[in-house]
Amino acid sequence: MSESVRFGIRNATHDYSGVVVLSDVDFELATGTVQGLVGENGSGKSTLIKILTGAVLPSAGQLYLGDRPVSFSTPAEAQRDGIGVVHQDYHLFPDLSVIDNVFGVGKAPPRRSWFPLIVDKPKIRSDVRETLGRLGIELDPDALVRTLGPAERKFVEIARAMLLSPQFLILDEPTASLDVETERHLLATIHPKDRVRTTIIIAHRLTTVRAADVIFVLDQGRIVEFGRHLDLLAQRGLYFRLNQRAFGES
Repeated sequence: MSESVRFGIRNATHDYSGVVVLSDVDFELATGTVQGLVGENGSGKSTLIKILTGAVLPSAGQLYLGDRPVSFSTPAEAQRDGIGVVHQDYHLFPDLSVIDNVFGVGKAPPRRSWFPLIVDKPKIRSDVRETLGRLGIELDPDALVRTLGPAERKFVEIARAMLLSPQFLILDEPTASLDVETERHLLATIHPKDRVRTTIIIAHRLTTVRAADVIFVLDQGRIVEFGRHLDLLAQRGLYFRLNQRAFGES
């Protein structure tokens, strides 16, 4: 197994017009793990994710990847360094097909070896089917996205991110619009069996990330606890004020 690579930020602080939303946060991801980040609305989760993915420059703090400091001015720069993200809100083109949404945004389509000007459509369909198959779902690659349900659209977004082979894949509230059965299916399929990719799941509820190797609890811009699901439940007395939506089973 290859040596674990770490990605994160030290002493992250950020404010919007003088309102501090992150305060001296240390946050780290290690390859080959599934990690969770939970907290209520306003806890700073979205800002932390935007900093990690290049959408926002922190007011203070240093990003690092492996043994080197990094700085992302745009999401494209983060993507080139192996940082992928699937946002809570859908970022799809409803009047385009599954194939066009997967290969038309962010990844160049494969081309025929004997004539590079021609797109290799059979290879595209094969790649899309294979990636969706890894997520345990079958979809017609030529189906228009507007004909798909919420769960299918979310799988299309995850497939698009996975095709770029990110070393660190951030899923922001991936189950927010899913029913309970589909949520369980999704969470069961995103754990990296090859253990070479990191998946981080952002959620409101601790139960959503119960299978994670480690869970971070963010409250009012600070990491207040981290550990495994059962450990956090055992310690929940102090931070149960995060309410039962975060720590409960409902």
